[in-house]
Amino acid sequence: MSRTERTWFCGQPTDEQAKFYRVAAQATDAAVSAAVVGRRVCEMDAAAQAVIETAGCGEFVFHRTSHAVGLMLHEYPEDMAFNTRALLAGEVYSSEPGLYVYGLGGFRLDDTVIVGDEPEVIVRTPKTLAYATVG
Repeated sequence: MSRTERTWFCGQPTDEQAKFYRVAAQATDAAVSAAVVGRRVCEMDAAAQAVIETAGCGEFVFHRTSHAVGLMLHEYPEDMAFNTRALLAGEVYSSEPGLYVYGLGGFRLDDTVIVGDEPEVIVRTPKTLAYATVG
């Protein structure tokens, strides 16, 4: 099973919308990069949050970074930010840190990643702003 939630723009996004989109995309990539065998589950969340905080967007986080993906889609561990056990080879997680800005929009780019010595993203949808802009 794979998830491929994406933020889309109908028409050209504003500079502010483009900023939040880029931060969300970078946070997604950071969480994916942390999906390495032997690292702690919580490091995926920490990697995404570090990107978001560095960009000054911490106040817009209202959604967890990730959860395991399986037959029920949302699977344990869902307590990602607090789970210190080691990631196991072959586990599958969503990477979906989101930013939600009242009056402006929600920005989330969800990738599905398989934990390994090198994380493997199984979603092929581009995360470029140009791709996400329709019309």
